[in-house]
Amino acid sequence: MTQLQLTHDEYRLFTITPDDGSAIGNVSARTRLGFPKNQYGRAKDGLLAKHSILRAH
Repeated sequence: MTQLQLTHDEYRLFTITPDDGSAIGNVSARTRLGFPKNQYGRAKDGLLAKHSILRAH
C-alpha cells in the first residue's frame, strides 16, 4: 500500500473540502484558509495532481 503525502497547505485545503462531494468555490476556500492566490493555487494544483480532489463542472 502506498501512503499519500500531502504538503501542509494541501492538507489544510483537503480538510475543508466537503465530504459529500459538493463543490466549494476557489474564493470561498481561499478566504477560509487565508491563503493568497499563489499559495492557494499551489495547494489546489498539488491535490489535483494527486487525484485527491476533482474540478467542479
